[in-house]
Amino acid sequence: LHLSIRRQRQMCIRDRYNLALEFDDFRYTPKRGGAYFVKRNNKWGVLNLLDQSMVLETKYDSLSIFAYEAKNKAFYKTYSPDHKIGLIDPKGKVLIPTSFEDVGLTYNLTTTKFLFWVKVDNYYSPYVDGKINSKVKYETLVYPYRRTKDILLVKNNNGYGAYSSILQKEIMPCVNDTIYEVYGNSYVFKRDQKFGLFAKNGEILLKNEYASFKDLDHYFIRITDAKGKIGIYSLKDQKIVLNIIYDDLEWIFGMSVSYMIRKGQYSGIFNLASGQFVVPLEYDEIMARGADFFDNKVTTRVKKNGKWGWIDIHTGETILPCIYDDVKSFNRRETTDVRLKYRWISIDKKGNEVK
Repeated sequence: LHLSIRRQRQMCIRDRYNLALEFDDFRYTPKRGGAYFVKRNNKWGVLNLLDQSMVLETKYDSLSIFAYEAKNKAFYKTYSPDHKIGLIDPKGKVLIPTSFEDVGLTYNLTTTKFLFWVKVDNYYSPYVDGKINSKVKYETLVYPYRRTKDILLVKNNNGYGAYSSILQKEIMPCVNDTIYEVYGNSYVFKRDQKFGLFAKNGEILLKNEYASFKDLDHYFIRITDAKGKIGIYSLKDQKIVLNIIYDDLEWIFGMSVSYMIRKGQYSGIFNLASGQFVVPLEYDEIMARGADFFDNKVTTRVKKNGKWGWIDIHTGETILPCIYDDVKSFNRRETTDVRLKYRWISIDKKGNEVK
């Protein structure tokens, strides 16, 4: 006789963990390290196969994992036969009774403050101390990554807003095309095709009057205004560190905090860490790709008054003067080819011709 797939699975689990076959069904719980949903007498619970202890007794009509807390503990959604939903904590304590269209939860691991939500008549509202705050209603809750952030994104009438689980109030109305988090507990919002920035307490850091934002580093974003001018904003210091007056900005390959900046016909190098130009705006062109190494110095090719040379990216020091009509990268070699008028020659890293 052929065993059913379910029966085979049960026997496999029983043999592996030396477990008596006392359950009607098993269902694996994702990312739970040995825990299984188990069914007995038409009721569901949670079994830890590693020590064969019951995490939750088999008394629920249906269960699903909803969110993860610290130390691999989980919150569970509970379901009734008439499709109502509730929420219990890792020990089975009822947080929200099984009587709503849907439930929600956000929490912060640092403050350990929780905010519960329930869905009634197609709208989500906060559920605090067993009471529904019907003055706050949203069509959709957009959970942050891991649900461990203070801010919950919300949606009404196709517009996005933000609700603070710590302040327990709306900090951004649902009038935005999109909202997303950037580093430093700041959030970008887009409204009427323009971008702005707000903090997690709702403070507007930058008004929505910019054409685009782009992440540069953990705590910096590139800002472009309506005229196409470019600057840099520090999320950590909450201020503009490079005025929005430049024409181009390009990351220098291999240098995490160095950027080639161009204004008009001249280019320089800006260092994010210091917030200063380490190379002034005096070069016709700076190669942002293909750094060369000279005795532990990181250099790049630059063009000035129509001639090419090499400078130190970190200090701006001239390594080889701008006297060449064309140059090639050393590309980790000790020599390279350069052109003087119509003649190509090979030089070493001191500028000496190599025969």
